[in-house]
Amino acid sequence: MKMAKIVPANAKLLDFTPGAKTVRGGKSPWVLTLHQSKLHVDMTWNEALNFKGEIFTLVYIAEKTPRRPIKYEIFGRKKGDITRKDIPHIIELKTEGSWMTFPSIHYHQGSGARRTIISLHFVVDDEK
Repeated sequence: MKMAKIVPANAKLLDFTPGAKTVRGGKSPWVLTLHQSKLHVDMTWNEALNFKGEIFTLVYIAEKTPRRPIKYEIFGRKKGDITRKDIPHIIELKTEGSWMTFPSIHYHQGSGARRTIISLHFVVDDEK
């Protein structure tokens, strides 16, 4: 995905698979088949990692049921409860091979077609 320039060349991929040296097992990268997802934030443990830079989530559509788009709602809120006043940024992914990234600290949820996604987390160092 770095070669395809989906992930910035200077980004560090975070490997949270069991046995990896990065902190906390079982988080990323992962492949999942789902339909509706609950409202959640990918990394509630960002502060514990002590990374310099911003951590992002990448969602890549590996496979999906035909004809229905996939809608992701990404909220600006990082903490607390979502209210009716919270208006999400909506991104639609219509085809297999489509992808998006967003800061991992924001609440988000997905709906639409049943899909298999690949999810990665990466950090872009903000030091030049």
